[in-house]
Amino acid sequence: MKRTLSKSIPTLNVLTSRILMRFLRKTVLLLFVSVAVPPAFSADQPLGHYFKDGIRYVDGKPFFVRSAYFGYNHWMTKVEKQGLGNFMAIPFEEVGTLRDFYSTAGFNSGQYANWLHHWAVDTPYDPELTMDCIRRAEKAGQKVVITIPVFAPSSIADEMDLHWITEEGKKLPVSTVWGMHHDPDLNAEALRKAYQAVFDAVRDEPTVIGYQLGGERWAYDSVRTRTEVSYDDYSLNKFREFLQKSFSLEEISQRYGGSPDFYASWDEVYPPISKRPLDFKKRELANFNVARWDWH
Repeated sequence: MKRTLSKSIPTLNVLTSRILMRFLRKTVLLLFVSVAVPPAFSADQPLGHYFKDGIRYVDGKPFFVRSAYFGYNHWMTKVEKQGLGNFMAIPFEEVGTLRDFYSTAGFNSGQYANWLHHWAVDTPYDPELTMDCIRRAEKAGQKVVITIPVFAPSSIADEMDLHWITEEGKKLPVSTVWGMHHDPDLNAEALRKAYQAVFDAVRDEPTVIGYQLGGERWAYDSVRTRTEVSYDDYSLNKFREFLQKSFSLEEISQRYGGSPDFYASWDEVYPPISKRPLDFKKRELANFNVARWDWH
């Protein structure tokens, strides 16, 4: 019995290891994957970095990302940043020393986004701070992942009139609501204008191991307003087209308003707003929760 049990233990260990490795391979890809930059951005894949069997390789060796945010925190003063050992705020000579929080905490890479320029309406996106981050990372033996926000920076959003319509009817730049413009072609054009200089600057930098899309949860959901999706004409029309594929006007009248004659035409059908049983035109909806479900 003991002999049989002792032989079964290695078998279980091997099986467990295989299952664990498969899980880790998939998890690593899900937790952190370099986003393939569209060809229009002309950003070549960083040299010496690739994926094989679900594992990231850097300089020919498996590389498991342990990263933190390298960039400037725009809401903090310089004194606060330096006091916290912020990677981009401490003196250059202290990078990679015990004064450097990132190096002492065991990180091997950092995510960098130049949010300072992102919010400046009158300042074009300048790769200078990005290059400063790369030089610091080199000194500390760290790698860098360039974060690309999904919405246009303030200067370009203002120039191209990229905006959202909030549920209160306010017109706000996409950089204010932290959301993508509804037109994917215009959004891509804006991002090219903003970040082509960054791609050109970092293309041959071995310290840069990839790109990732930033924005956290704000691609289509704003934390700065109650607006979850823009109420612009494009979005409203797409919403109606979506409903027309499944419902007649009488059916959607019953579904939202509680009676088959609630709407006289499709032009009267508007999506709901948040937290109150009203649509965009402040018309009360008998079945508000159903309308919210369809809108989302």
